[in-house]
Amino acid sequence: MTRYYKWMADGKPIYAAGSYAPPGEWQPRIEGELTACRRGYHILTWEQVPYWCGTELIEVEAQDVEIERDDKCVCRTWREVKRYRWSRDDMVAYAQWCASRAKKYAALASRTDAALASRTDATDATFAARSAAIYTTRAVADAAYAAYTARDTDATDATNAARAAAIYTTRAAYAAADAYIAYAADVADAADAAHAAVYAVRSTRDAAGYARDAAGYARVAAGMEADERVVQRMWIEARIGETLCE
Repeated sequence: MTRYYKWMADGKPIYAAGSYAPPGEWQPRIEGELTACRRGYHILTWEQVPYWCGTELIEVEAQDVEIERDDKCVCRTWREVKRYRWSRDDMVAYAQWCASRAKKYAALASRTDAALASRTDATDATFAARSAAIYTTRAVADAAYAAYTARDTDATDATNAARAAAIYTTRAAYAAADAYIAYAADVADAADAAHAAVYAVRSTRDAAGYARDAAGYARVAAGMEADERVVQRMWIEARIGETLCE
């Protein structure tokens, strides 16, 4: 049986009005055609948990899960079966941690851009580095806003800010990966040039080295794109002291 999870803002929906039934009780069943973001209850698989954020994290039992998307699932009813050790303070700490990672990605993209600029046309890397810086600025601002608004009675704004910090951190990771890809492409071009020079110097050492570097940069970029959500989930798991399961 698939296990599902849900974020809440002070026990209430994050993006809708009203309140939920007490723990253990089923939510009013929704009939008719379900539509994501319009009709139906949003729930999450363990892999989807980092796509959202809130002041409370619970595990739910769901019935009739009819829609499955990359970032959410939609069901007709659910009930709370477990509440994790997570609070507003944890949410703010998470947002601030995400912002710190975004800073690292921006610095990495900038260094890659600088390395590439000394070799050839750095348009792609420059754009990626600029994007990483922009996303990092947004992540830091959202983390600060989450910390500020977490003091309010209404947790919705703080929750949205914390989620945005995580989103912009992931985008900063993508941008840093793009810079790596640009660098890998340049190194690959150098590998081709080295191969062409083999006939003149009778040595494949340089060609092999460039090719190896290009492959390495490409692997790092792919990992950065795929792993940031995993790292975010692992941080959440460490914070609650439990592992989220399928």
